[in-house]
Amino acid sequence: TAMQEQQNQIAALQEELQALQTQLGLNPTDEGSEEETEDLQPTDASGPQLIQNYPNPVDGSTTIGYRIPEGSSAAIVVYDLDGRQVQRYPISTVGEGSLEIASGSLAPGVYVYTLLVDGTKVASKNMVIAQR
Repeated sequence: TAMQEQQNQIAALQEELQALQTQLGLNPTDEGSEEETEDLQPTDASGPQLIQNYPNPVDGSTTIGYRIPEGSSAAIVVYDLDGRQVQRYPISTVGEGSLEIASGSLAPGVYVYTLLVDGTKVASKNMVIAQR
């Protein structure tokens, strides 16, 4: 069925993404895994945090949660699998917040999004934009 074909394509793209992230020296994270990103983040509860987008795969729009410490400048940057920046979303809200991204703003495929706080990479996660 078309749904199974799409699921197979997503699985293949996720495998390719993990291989490319390893080559690029990024720390790939599993969907929803806090364990792998924990090493990149401060242990205190007020430190920066990046939350896996939901829903993922994306068909329509998705929401990315985050937490930014007081007095920090931040952005969420979206990269394609070749490591090219495709979108940059400055974040002006400190504390807990969320960013909504419409899937129409990105071509179908697999992306990596990274939270930058004061110019430093805090964490990265994977996002899959479904075929339309």
